[in-house]
Amino acid sequence: MSEYPEHTKLKKVNTLSQTIGEFLEWAETEGILLCGHAEPEDYYEALTPIREPRNSLLARYFKIDLETLESEKLQMLEEQRDLNVRMAQEKIGDQYADTFKKLAEE
Repeated sequence: MSEYPEHTKLKKVNTLSQTIGEFLEWAETEGILLCGHAEPEDYYEALTPIREPRNSLLARYFKIDLETLESEKLQMLEEQRDLNVRMAQEKIGDQYADTFKKLAEE
């Protein structure tokens, strides 16, 4: 199993998600809106535009948790910072490692 499951799911659906997103964007420029009923029992009442952001709709459709995706991204960045510090330690020695770590955190 992947260390970053939401990113793995996103990668698998990337092309299709991009295509659907571009279609939704085009539809908006043509004045075509996604609409729904305020309440399911109000089926015969007027429709109201769905205000959910496009990326949120796509994530919901593809069952991708955006909060988990963001957490994974932050974890990746932290791991990359740690790797950068280790590489700096190997190249320039431990005497500058603390300085480099502080710079990497900024």
